[in-house]
Amino acid sequence: MIAIIAAMDIELKPLLKRIKVEKKIEERKYYFIEGRYKNKKIVLVKTGVGFKNAVKAVEKLVNSYTLKKVLGVGVAGAVKKELNIGDIVIPAFWISEEMEDEFKMDETLFMLARKQAEYFKGRICFAGQGMSVRKVFSKEDKIESAQKHKEIIAIDMESYGWSKVLAKNNIPFIVLKSISDTLNFKFPADLRLIKEKYKIKDLLEVIKTCVPFKLRDLSVVLIFLRNWKKAIRKNIKFVEIMLDKI
Repeated sequence: MIAIIAAMDIELKPLLKRIKVEKKIEERKYYFIEGRYKNKKIVLVKTGVGFKNAVKAVEKLVNSYTLKKVLGVGVAGAVKKELNIGDIVIPAFWISEEMEDEFKMDETLFMLARKQAEYFKGRICFAGQGMSVRKVFSKEDKIESAQKHKEIIAIDMESYGWSKVLAKNNIPFIVLKSISDTLNFKFPADLRLIKEKYKIKDLLEVIKTCVPFKLRDLSVVLIFLRNWKKAIRKNIKFVEIMLDKI
């Protein structure tokens, strides 16, 4: 069984349209969708946002299936100024914000990704580290991280949690992310204030909460959503290129 894991529904939706669904198992914060992609048996997994949700869902995944390989997919924020919307990032290692330890991507999958990159119409960055953080990072947060950790190229909130569980269970895995927000992208101040006020962690929920407030900077949020969709389309295109050879 090959598993494709992502934090959110929207990151799996384009791939879901391309598989023949056979079974769905749904829990409160995560789900598993079993099916076939070009006669390959796969399971799509939505883990939920954040470290705790990522760990819980992947632990359940590992205990429920005999896994051959795992691909972590979705979007990430750029920590290098040269990265643009839709660029694919495949760090060799993933670490946490607390710098506890690091987890290396499977070498065979990493080399396969390098080989398959020639069939992808777009830019792919194979370098450095990815870092999982506990909150949505602002422009200032990302710049500070870039200054502290020179090897970090992108950030998200789940890949470290996924990697931790999969490495512990000796399951080959790789994380393939695409850039949804550049280093210089700045969320509106209103967005951050409302996030603080309502104690909201999920970015989608932040946006849903902000919309009724008729933010003067709502156009920036809409630009982000447009970029997010572009990044997801690019991400799934490369995931399909990988699936064809696994």
